[in-house]
Amino acid sequence: MKPFEKKVLKWIETSSLIKEGENKVLLAVSGGPDSTALFHSFLSLRKKLKIEIGVAHFNHKLRKESDADAEFVRKMCKEVRFHYGELKEKRRKGISPEEWARIKRYEFLKNVAEKEGYSLIATAHTLDDQVETVLMRILRGTGIEGLNGILPRAGNVIRPILCVWRKDVLKYLKDIKASYRIDETNFDTRIPRNFIRLNVIPEMEKHFPNLKNAIVNLWMSSLGITGMARLVSERILFERNGDYIMDLKFFKELDIFCRRWLLKIALEKISGEPVSSSRVIDLLLSLFSPGGRMVKLKKNWKAERVGDEIVFTRKELEEEEWEFEIKSEGRYEIKNWVIDVKMVEPPFQIPQDPNTALLDGEEAGFPVVVRNFRKGDRFIPLGMKGEKKVHDLFIDLKIPIQERRRIPIFLSRGKIVWVGGLRIDERAKIKEGTKRAILLSIWKK
Repeated sequence: MKPFEKKVLKWIETSSLIKEGENKVLLAVSGGPDSTALFHSFLSLRKKLKIEIGVAHFNHKLRKESDADAEFVRKMCKEVRFHYGELKEKRRKGISPEEWARIKRYEFLKNVAEKEGYSLIATAHTLDDQVETVLMRILRGTGIEGLNGILPRAGNVIRPILCVWRKDVLKYLKDIKASYRIDETNFDTRIPRNFIRLNVIPEMEKHFPNLKNAIVNLWMSSLGITGMARLVSERILFERNGDYIMDLKFFKELDIFCRRWLLKIALEKISGEPVSSSRVIDLLLSLFSPGGRMVKLKKNWKAERVGDEIVFTRKELEEEEWEFEIKSEGRYEIKNWVIDVKMVEPPFQIPQDPNTALLDGEEAGFPVVVRNFRKGDRFIPLGMKGEKKVHDLFIDLKIPIQERRRIPIFLSRGKIVWVGGLRIDERAKIKEGTKRAILLSIWKK
């Protein structure tokens, strides 16, 4: 095992990037040095990690060499499955070509992972990318959470080589005699990130030789601080009968800055989205005074002081439990959803739309029950071996609490076969011997 591979393996293990049951990893490979190093290191480590790997290449169609890049990656993937996609949709106004390509690339990666049963998506970000990201955020203006930069793991996206520098990547490729592609647009300093990398950082290093290591230390410190803050926030914020409760006694010894930060984190957990304005935090702070009574929040929430607690309550009643039985093919209007049900024969075409699921007819036979979320719901997400709580899936995918009871969940023979629009059950996927399948499609009225 090469020193580079040992370092990557240690990073994966110490950072818990690959957890038990996550046995299929999709590598995002462009053909550049970083992603090529990611590919070769995982090719070497896959037995040690006990995983199956596949490669996804997204052709941005921004350069005349892009087709050659795709062919290079295709030829490199002789031992593993290769998934190809390309940019076809017209760019939306107000979005740069680079950002549009990034958005569509991640959409492609997530679609492949979902349809092909990959538990994780691995991207090839290095410590140099981290330095550029953190420095760029500092120059644009950021709070401490912005210093978290590129996270080692975000949902099912992992960064296995976020422990090495680009010079380590190039040395590794030289040692294993691996070729790679060069993207000439990486030298275009009209692109802000390239300007930071090629002009700003080298100039700063003339005066501060330890610049990169200092920024990496800052990044790691901010991860620790924000992680602790979120842990504290979770301890002082708890659910009770559908409401969120915050204990004010904890705040008595804290200064205004700590109070603001914890309130921000708590509010993001409740609403399921970033806090865009400090004004709402100011309003919540007014509840700390004895005369503070009630504050209206977005998404039908209100915050009210009750004794030594702040109670966050939805202004509308929580979605009641509902359940319907589907006994045959057809179109059904259930609650706010339209559901199409159809039986199909092979050959099967796995749908790309997340709102459509093709399920094994033996595992998902009639009658199919569709209902909303229940406490304790469990299933085996596609690509995993062990059970997972549906509640934990909602948290991983950052589904706001007020939306969770509205998502249709499909069951057959008492087992969940599809969490509508999100994940199918591993047992219900199309298999080599599947003779009949059920096609489910959903959309909102």
